[in-house]
Amino acid sequence: MSDGLRYTKIDICRNNSLGAVISSQKNILLVDTVAEKIAVTRHANGVDYWVLTHTFYSDEFWALLLTVNGIEDTVVTAIGSIHGGPVPGVQGQLKFSPNGQKIAIGASNGLNLIELFDFDNLTGVVSNFLPLEKIGEGRVYGVEFSLDGSKLYTVSSSISPMGTTLVQYDIASSELAVINASLNVIHHVPNMMSARGLQIGPNGKIYMVSFGPGASALSVISNPNVYGEGCNFEDQSVDLGGQLASLSLPGFIAGYDYSNGIETCTDVVTTPEIKKSEKVLTVFPNPFSQQTTMLSNNYMSDVSVTVVNSTGIVVRELSNISGHTITFNREQLPQGLYFVRVTNGNQLIAVERMVISD
Repeated sequence: MSDGLRYTKIDICRNNSLGAVISSQKNILLVDTVAEKIAVTRHANGVDYWVLTHTFYSDEFWALLLTVNGIEDTVVTAIGSIHGGPVPGVQGQLKFSPNGQKIAIGASNGLNLIELFDFDNLTGVVSNFLPLEKIGEGRVYGVEFSLDGSKLYTVSSSISPMGTTLVQYDIASSELAVINASLNVIHHVPNMMSARGLQIGPNGKIYMVSFGPGASALSVISNPNVYGEGCNFEDQSVDLGGQLASLSLPGFIAGYDYSNGIETCTDVVTTPEIKKSEKVLTVFPNPFSQQTTMLSNNYMSDVSVTVVNSTGIVVRELSNISGHTITFNREQLPQGLYFVRVTNGNQLIAVERMVISD
C-alpha cells in the first residue's frame, strides 16, 4: 500500500521479441499510497488507455492517460466513499465494464462497500456515485460486469448471517432504488467467510475461484448477460488439472481491448506506413449480436478481412472487398472477443477488436 503505484518499462522488441526490462526505468512511482485496486480501459480515441486506481485514506480516483509517449496526463476525481480504516480495507477489486463506461469497486474489512460509477473514457472523469446494498455485513472482494454491461456480479462474505455469497444486480437502469431492488442471490455457501475474485474471460463467461482453501477448480457463470437463474452458475466446474487457485484471478484490460493499431516489433519492419495515432477502422455497433458495420476512414480497394478469435484461430475470411464500409454478419459464431485484420496483399491496413454478445 505505502509503496504506491509504480511502473517498469519493457522493450518488447528485445530478446527476440520476448521483451526485456529497461534497467534505467524500473519501479517509477506514479501514485503514492494506493488501495489494492487497478483497472485499464481504452481511451475514446481508440488508441490510448486509461489506467485507473484509487488512493487510500481518501475518496480520490486517479485516471492516468497512457499513450505511446508514456503517462501524459492525470485526472483526479474525488467522489464516493473515503477508503480508510485497517490495512485489509485496501482489499477488493476495481473493474471497468467491457465498454469502459462504468466502474464497479468493492472493498472489504473496515469498509464493506460496493459502489458503482460512470466513467467518461474521453475525459477520464468519474461521476454518478451509486452505493449499492449488500447481503448482511457484506465484506466485498470480487466485482465483475457482464459482457453487455447490463449486469454486475459481486462476491462478499458476512458474519451475520455467516456465509459467502455471489450476487447479481441488473444495472440497466440508472436509478439506485431500481438497481438495489434487483439484488439477486446466485450462490451462497453458509458457515464460510471466503470472498473471492471474479474475472470475465474473452469468451464472455465470468470465472470465480471456488469457495474454500486449496480450490482445484474454478466456478463459472456461463450466461452472465441473463438475469436470475438463467445466468447459469456452475460451481467448481472448470478443473485446473491438479493446480490450486487462491483468492483471485489475473486482471486484463476491459473488453480485452489490446488491438489499437500501434505497431508490434514485426509491424515496425513490415508495415511502417501504419500511423500510431490514426484509428483506420471503426466497428459499430460493438458489442453486437447479429450484424455490425466496419467503417474505414479511407477508401478500401480489393482488401481482405480476416477475423480471428481470442485463441488465435481464424474463423472467417472475406476477400475482394472495396469501399468505405463492410457489413459483417455473425452467422454461427459464438459470443466472445474477436480481432479483425484488414490487409491489401502483404500490407496491414488496420487491426480492430469486436465483441459478439447474445
